[in-house]
Amino acid sequence: MLIRHQRLTDTYETVVPYAVEAYIRHKTGISSAEVYWTTDTTAGYSSVAMSAERAIHGMRLFLPNPQGA
Repeated sequence: MLIRHQRLTDTYETVVPYAVEAYIRHKTGISSAEVYWTTDTTAGYSSVAMSAERAIHGMRLFLPNPQGA
């Protein structure tokens, strides 16, 4: 399995969703992927499904716009 993505920097954007793209490959193919994220590690993580739509070289998603993510 190969997963490649740019480093995800912190954002203080509160209106525009945070775009995440990843190049994901496996010899048997990839049918789905999720990203787990949090703004507070003591509160646990949320998952968001990735979509192959509109991604140039892999999968893409937009995280909701939590302040300080």
